[in-house]
Amino acid sequence: MKFNQALPYIAILLFVSCSTPKFVTSGGDYPKLHLDLGIDFIVVEDKRGNISVSDDLELPFISKAGQSDIVVPPLKNEYEAIIKQTVVDNLKPNSKNTAILTIHVINARKEFHATSWSERETAFIELKIFVKSNG
Repeated sequence: MKFNQALPYIAILLFVSCSTPKFVTSGGDYPKLHLDLGIDFIVVEDKRGNISVSDDLELPFISKAGQSDIVVPPLKNEYEAIIKQTVVDNLKPNSKNTAILTIHVINARKEFHATSWSERETAFIELKIFVKSNG
């Protein structure tokens, strides 16, 4: 088989080897805490000191084993809204106990790692929540 005839097969092999049939996420339902607490106000403070200039990963077109990238994105309004909503979703909405919450973002980052057999993108967040009761 000549190279020109094998080229389409090589292209298909490269495409198939760099794609995945599944998407792994923890975005599904999780057990809610239903804490007996209502919220008067939520403040989110970014306590990270190593924030990246870029807010997204530099993904290679074709990765090689050992390639990686870590980005510590700035805290955007949309990220802050997701953090607040996640906290609210774990509280009882009609609670008579109310509080002011201060949420510290201790660590939050996006990572990319490639091995000989796979590529993985992950996101991490670590928070500390301080509760000041109004009752």
